[in-house]
Amino acid sequence: LHDALPIYQATPTQGRRLVACLIQRLPACPIPEIARLGRILRKWKDALDAYFDTGGASNGSTEAINGHYRAGQTNRQRLP
Repeated sequence: LHDALPIYQATPTQGRRLVACLIQRLPACPIPEIARLGRILRKWKDALDAYFDTGGASNGSTEAINGHYRAGQTNRQRLP
């Protein structure tokens, strides 16, 4: 699992290679939680690859604003 640390600092080519290596190795781990992580990463492989294709861009800040806005909608009083 220590192989996962440099993934987000890697170049796109190195990152995809490291992710592929983890996806291949983790599901065979005898620790159930690590094996499950490997299966989850396998399902999210396209999204992980996209992280490297976009230079690490994320819509996290947009999602945070949307979540804040949605939370405010549920607290407002409804008019009859």
